[in-house]
Amino acid sequence: MKTRAAVAFASKTLLEIVELDLEGPNAGEVLVEIMATGSLVAALLLLMLRKEL
Repeated sequence: MKTRAAVAFASKTLLEIVELDLEGPNAGEVLVEIMATGSLVAALLLLMLRKEL
């Protein structure tokens, strides 16, 4: 199965979006699809910056 992931190949480097080949789930495992995600840190930073403007 192919998927895309953000990967850091070394410490203190930018994330790279790469395509990976993954095996499907084994017996007793499940596959979960994440539809959306967010970053609380980024949201808090934006709120703090708005207060300073």
